[in-house]
Amino acid sequence: MSEIPKVCQSQGTEKALPVSLTDFCRAVEQHAIISITDAAGDILYVNQLFCDISGYSPAELIGRNHRIIKSARHEPAVFRDMWETISAGQIWHGEVCNLRKCGEVYWVKATIVPVLDDNALPLYYISTRTDITEQKLQLLRLNHVTQEQDELLRLAPFGIARLQQRRFSRTNEEFAAILGYTKDELFNCSTRDIYFSDEQFAETGAAAYEPLARGEVVRFETELKKKDGSAIWVAAGGCSLDFKNPMADTLFMIQDITGHKQLESELAAAMEQAQAANHAKSVFLDSMAHEVHTPLNGILGTGQIIESMLDDPELKALSAVANDSARALLRMMDMALNYAELEDATPQLALEPLQPCAPNECIQAVLWQSRTAAARFGVTLIDATTPGTWSRELRSDQKKLTQLLELVMDNAIRFNCDGGSVTVTTAETSDQVLISITDTGVGMTQEQVDRIAEPFTRFCNDGNRSGFGLGMALATRLARLIKASIAIDSEPGRGTTVTISIPRNT
Repeated sequence: MSEIPKVCQSQGTEKALPVSLTDFCRAVEQHAIISITDAAGDILYVNQLFCDISGYSPAELIGRNHRIIKSARHEPAVFRDMWETISAGQIWHGEVCNLRKCGEVYWVKATIVPVLDDNALPLYYISTRTDITEQKLQLLRLNHVTQEQDELLRLAPFGIARLQQRRFSRTNEEFAAILGYTKDELFNCSTRDIYFSDEQFAETGAAAYEPLARGEVVRFETELKKKDGSAIWVAAGGCSLDFKNPMADTLFMIQDITGHKQLESELAAAMEQAQAANHAKSVFLDSMAHEVHTPLNGILGTGQIIESMLDDPELKALSAVANDSARALLRMMDMALNYAELEDATPQLALEPLQPCAPNECIQAVLWQSRTAAARFGVTLIDATTPGTWSRELRSDQKKLTQLLELVMDNAIRFNCDGGSVTVTTAETSDQVLISITDTGVGMTQEQVDRIAEPFTRFCNDGNRSGFGLGMALATRLARLIKASIAIDSEPGRGTTVTISIPRNT
């Protein structure tokens, strides 16, 4: 029996281990795909594993060339190099893609050993192979995933960077471009280079990595330093790839928001200027109204005395016109004062708690107060409300609700037609109360309805009376304060309905 000497070291001594060639070959055949060919490459022997992986039987392989399992995956130069190597008596190693009988490909890692004659010429070739198909498929999948990642990084409209110990291990082109660098310039650089100071570097690190250590995704805005030293604002987001040591491996994304920050700053400055101008306007209105109020009351009082002393109908009518004009001007001054007061105090007033309110009392008070103005304009007031329809009181502001109804009623009377009417109706649901005031006046276009709440806007319909426009602007502010809403339904020549919706707030 042929034996293969084996030597092992045991406590400093060598010991020969005789192993039979048969046992050795049997062990190899159980592990490797084996074939033996003659010098021309024709197959003389294949083991069972060769048949299993190729799908061919021994009878189909013996006497055939290995070209029977050759695939088209390799260039001819690969096989040319293989034959040049083994025909020169050298051992060849390589990876080969073969073709099964069913047409499927498989990969093997092959070693071909020439058996030489006395003249050192090949007599036979012994080939041992191991199946690496699964490894190749895994590598192919990995390469595919890597390609996808590379494409995602390349196409992403925001900067992406992988950091290890707060050093750049990988970035996409966009990340580098945002900061004015190239990818190569950033590789292995510390993120300290993109901050303006050690303090900023430390503060940002603490703010970002503490949440990451808790497994959270972090989002923040910060100012970074570009390569040229200029500042840039970015919106950043990050996650840890190693929760036990977040600083060891993290992924961050940034987006340039410098333009947004500049716009925010400009908007804030514009808002501040607008608020200052608005305050100046309110101060002017308040001062003007107070200055005009006193002499106007004197004019109105004197006019009423003169009107009562006149006997001539024409002079009495002229005096009445003057007095009406003075009253209208006084009303506008009062509205200007109220508007200025509300405009400056709205934030505080909006926080005031709402109190129990009886809307029927508000309506009746407004109808009573409006009777003189209605008579002067030849308008009939119609109370279409049903006393006691409210199932319970509202939580509102009775004074502001009354003032709101007065403003709407005043508009309805002034923009009505001689001989027209103003009707007040009510309705209620489980969550709100509806008060509607409908006139039969000139009506409005949709454009006018859309602008009616703008202060200092006049409206004129076919030469009829024009409005100062401050009344509905004031009404809108009052409605907001008592958590109510105003809806307007109007059409030129067909009148207007203003509906006030008041939530119960119970």
